[in-house]
Amino acid sequence: MPSGGIWDEGWIAVRRFREDPGPIDQAWLADRINHAQALRDEVVDPGTSAYRVVNAENDGLPGIRIDRYGWVIVVTLDSPSL
Repeated sequence: MPSGGIWDEGWIAVRRFREDPGPIDQAWLADRINHAQALRDEVVDPGTSAYRVVNAENDGLPGIRIDRYGWVIVVTLDSPSL
């Protein structure tokens, strides 16, 4: 079955994002982030101002972490190919 990912020269050769033939586009990325946020909304107290929104592979976005600190969002990429 076709899959989608990003190749890198680092110690992880491929970061696989999809197992189906669909595109890795803005709509797909927004869906993954929204899904991760919905999971956090279930367990993070509404008064919490700092937490991880996306935790890489655990949220279907290998090599990408998104942290929220109040109104500041920090995106960390594990690979320059991203």
